[in-house]
Amino acid sequence: MFIKQKLGDGREVLIEKMGRPIVYLDNWAINDISLNPSFRQRFIDIMKSRQGTLRISVSNIVELLKQTDTEQIESILSLIDSVDAGLINTNFQEVITNEKKIIVNDVGENPSNHLDLIYIYLLAQNWPEHWSVSEFIRSVLKNSSENQFTESWDQFAKRMESFLNAVRSGKGQLEKSKSRSAATRRAGKKYDRGTRELFQLGFDFVVQNQDMTMSSNEWHDFFHLIVPVAYCDIVLLDKRWTTFVSQTKFSYPDIAFVFNRKTIEGFFHKLEKFHFDDSFDHAAK
Repeated sequence: MFIKQKLGDGREVLIEKMGRPIVYLDNWAINDISLNPSFRQRFIDIMKSRQGTLRISVSNIVELLKQTDTEQIESILSLIDSVDAGLINTNFQEVITNEKKIIVNDVGENPSNHLDLIYIYLLAQNWPEHWSVSEFIRSVLKNSSENQFTESWDQFAKRMESFLNAVRSGKGQLEKSKSRSAATRRAGKKYDRGTRELFQLGFDFVVQNQDMTMSSNEWHDFFHLIVPVAYCDIVLLDKRWTTFVSQTKFSYPDIAFVFNRKTIEGFFHKLEKFHFDDSFDHAAK
């Protein structure tokens, strides 16, 4: 939930307090769960009973911009309204930069928060007493286009594709990649969250699977899986990326539990039954 606090100098700040478990749904998952009546009710009932938090990303919002079926959009927004929801910054480059700032300044903020977007929205609305994440999303859908968001991701995909081709064709690079991955798995995460390690292992995973083709959509998935796996409790991903996560040799609580469409029953069981340690801090220290 978001809490507005007034400082002594009159300024207002926004604080996000997340319940447990903290959940992230890839784009296919938020559609599947919102449109399947059985999945939908199970998810809502469990999240409400456990006071969990669903984190929404800009990627999720862009997928809504692509959709033309207004009933599907409304179904997803009403699902978000039915549980405690917040935003997550899935730009791992920005999150790693935030982590570095927090380490230097020794403060307890969560580097994956996206409070700036909510703050701007609330400021534009003159700090309404009552509002919801779905209202924020509606505002984005009304005033934005898909191209505003996807252009930067396409540029990222082109840079990564060029870098990938150079690495794959470089002499001895495959062996270096394998050696680097093995060393990272042995060492584990250096800081509280494994954002850096997940990015490095993820890129090496693509390098080493030389037959793996990476479309712009695949790079997009890669772009937004790193932070949720580092900062959430449970994440639903495509099968390719759950395979990657299993090969990192990292496990909860260092990273999230991950599931895919075929293991969605396991997702619901973990969501309902697992004891998540409330004392576990998802800030980077």
